[in-house]
Amino acid sequence: MGKVKVIKDDWSDKLIELFDIDSNPKWVNSKIQSNEIKSVVPKDFLNGVTVEIEGSDREQLEIRHEEDSYLELEMTSWVGVSPGAVHCYGTLTIKYIDVGEVGKPNSSLGGYLGAPQEEFPLAFKFESLKVKIVRPITQKDIDYAKGDRYVGYELGEMTRDFWTVSALEKEGKRIAKKYFPDYRLEIEDKT
Repeated sequence: MGKVKVIKDDWSDKLIELFDIDSNPKWVNSKIQSNEIKSVVPKDFLNGVTVEIEGSDREQLEIRHEEDSYLELEMTSWVGVSPGAVHCYGTLTIKYIDVGEVGKPNSSLGGYLGAPQEEFPLAFKFESLKVKIVRPITQKDIDYAKGDRYVGYELGEMTRDFWTVSALEKEGKRIAKKYFPDYRLEIEDKT
């Protein structure tokens, strides 16, 4: 296993400005909640971050956007599949951000890159950014669940549960417009 040497990284410090990751220890797997976005995510998000892995047969690895990168809103639900399911859930993902070898535009790498994940700069941990769509818990939620589902939760705490696909889609579109305005939005409805 080689040591990771950062060649170029204009993004790791910017990530702290974009997302509320310093106060959320769960950010490491690049899944954040929509209420943790602090400013607009630009179209060149993570583009050009470059590393070298000592002893690797690959010279340098970089994060890059393909020309047709876009934002996808994926909506899922267990309603009709799982007894008692009443909610739907959504995730926003920037599609076609890729890790490849520098100077080889058609190379694409996934999985293990030749060193442990913690060796890579922060930007590499966000290469597969997923934003979970959340909303505040309401009195309706608490009344409906009769305390079962939201035990220990406070009114106003964030939840991924949405009552309707239309409410979820509306919130997903609002977040996309506010924080990802330069991205084309595509909706994948798996409900």
